[in-house]
Amino acid sequence: MAIPDADEIHRFLTSQLDYWNAGQRDQMTDLYRHYASEGLTIEYVGQPVGDGWPLFEHMWDTYGGSVRTEIVEILVNGTEAACHFLNVRQETGIGNPSIEIYRFEEGRLHIRYFHRSHTAQA
Repeated sequence: MAIPDADEIHRFLTSQLDYWNAGQRDQMTDLYRHYASEGLTIEYVGQPVGDGWPLFEHMWDTYGGSVRTEIVEILVNGTEAACHFLNVRQETGIGNPSIEIYRFEEGRLHIRYFHRSHTAQA
């Protein structure tokens, strides 16, 4: 697979949120498999970088259907994107920000998630 251009990366980022918010796990999985056919790595900053597929599944099992993600800002430059999202817990309506960095390579997708630590103050 060729490396996506900026417009395609932006479409990927908005599509993944549409699928996430609609609870469409299979569609989001297919989207990720298309762009990460050769490998997915996910890093929650402060934790070891891991094989992205088990982390992807864990994310769905833990937060799917209980957290809605809203776009604050998406910036795409070249083959990378920086996103500022607000993750809103459905039960409480409380939102927690995340900064997410996506790097696209041929058949590979690398993601870094920055979340507020439990000890950090707003």
